[in-house]
Amino acid sequence: MEQHWVSFLIPIVAILMGGLIAIIVMVSGSLEKRKYYETVTKAIEAGKTVQEIKELLGNGPESRKEHPKHRVEYGKNLKKGIITLGVGAGLILFGFIQTSKMLTGAGAFIGVIGLSFILVHYFLPRAE
Repeated sequence: MEQHWVSFLIPIVAILMGGLIAIIVMVSGSLEKRKYYETVTKAIEAGKTVQEIKELLGNGPESRKEHPKHRVEYGKNLKKGIITLGVGAGLILFGFIQTSKMLTGAGAFIGVIGLSFILVHYFLPRAE
């Protein structure tokens, strides 16, 4: 009887944890933006010009996307795609050897993800 309750609670806890993680991410992003705008307000009250504030703080929390750390290098998706496609092909081969439909299906799924990375590589414009 106790095992029945445990098996019932596992998916509920998993769903709640996913929701909790999403809430934590949203709250931390909101707090970061709030701190940024409080800093900008204090700088304006202190008599700083807009240009001085931009030099000190950048363009805001959204400007991190232009930071070199956040740029995707050209060829990274191709590399990920080839590796993922290889892992998928290996699982498919292993599934055929073991006559396991589950392994073959998992390998096919992972292989499709690898193909999608390769397609993204060819469809995204190159950074100049």
